[in-house]
Amino acid sequence: MDTLQTGTRGHEQHRVLAIRGRSYCNSACVFCVEKYVTEPVLAPKVDETRQAIEEGSGKYNMLFFMNGEPTLNRKLFEYVDLGKSRGYRYFGMSSHFRTFADPAFAQRVLDAGFEFFDISLHAATYKVQEQTNPIGDGGLSLKEALHGLRNLYELARRAGRRIAVSHKIVITRLNYLSLLPIFHATYKLGVRNFILQPVKVSGLESELSAQLMIGEDEFMPHVNEFLRRTEGSGAEVKLYGMSQLGASQTRHLAQETNVIRHVQSKNGKRTLSLYTGDRLIPSAPVERSTTAHRVTLRLPSMTELATFECHEDQFILNAALGAGLGLPFGCRMGSCGACSGRVLQGKVDHAEQLVLTDDMLGAGFVVLCKSQPRSDVVIVTHQESELGL
Repeated sequence: MDTLQTGTRGHEQHRVLAIRGRSYCNSACVFCVEKYVTEPVLAPKVDETRQAIEEGSGKYNMLFFMNGEPTLNRKLFEYVDLGKSRGYRYFGMSSHFRTFADPAFAQRVLDAGFEFFDISLHAATYKVQEQTNPIGDGGLSLKEALHGLRNLYELARRAGRRIAVSHKIVITRLNYLSLLPIFHATYKLGVRNFILQPVKVSGLESELSAQLMIGEDEFMPHVNEFLRRTEGSGAEVKLYGMSQLGASQTRHLAQETNVIRHVQSKNGKRTLSLYTGDRLIPSAPVERSTTAHRVTLRLPSMTELATFECHEDQFILNAALGAGLGLPFGCRMGSCGACSGRVLQGKVDHAEQLVLTDDMLGAGFVVLCKSQPRSDVVIVTHQESELGL
């Protein structure tokens, strides 16, 4: 069955307004959605960011800055000040941590009130770091990032401040055999929260896609070995953006507990399709004894549709990907709304999800990663922007 075990919580639930930053980054990660994807999701402009922060007041308690390297965004501290004036209590960011190698800047970030951090680090050796982030430094950006992590922890310790650092590892063909050494690179410095996330290659040029792409059948045995070797270490692990079918249900495997809204530019126009996204799903069919129903997915324009079979113990997103469709998705834990759809006909059962309110559910909205059919259904896809979060 497509059921997931809920693990331990790293901290209390937050309602997170995640601000996508403009591409100021001085890294060149080969899977970067800003630099290498043909139709990237556009970051909001300054006025759009301010408006989102204003409108999110009272609905969200955390501002989280991501993509484009927030530490290099000249408006970062201005946005934090605006957030504080509008009642946001928590602040976080996803960063390559190289900027924190400057202790004065790391101190400024802590003084601004940042408490939650994701360190994006996908290698444990200089060689793989240079392959992943080819900026011509021989992979020394790995050393710089770890230096930044040490600085941040030490400065927080001296000030008696609580910070929470999660290590995000994007799984690619370059590093899937080295997950444990990558884990130890930050674990030995104090990190206890880890996110494993498979690379998305849709939109990358074909040569780069072939260099990075790896399917669940190939990487999941190594993820399971990673889970087995790290269980009992005191770490917590989230498997983000993957089906989790066949994942070992270890005690330290956790599910997302935060509700996350991603803010992007309203001016970004992307080509919608039912077939061009990533298909992260095991290829081997699973024997199922439950009733199967006919699921029809339609684009909002109604110009494209696809029909496939989905069993009652199967999540619709997994069945769609297994049928060869390519749909948008993010966490696959029911917390971000990236895979949202709206039921036009039929009935679905909603597994545990966080992002949709009772009113949204009543209006027919669903998250496909957590919905199972109870009859033949017709669903319109690509509804994240319609949720009004």
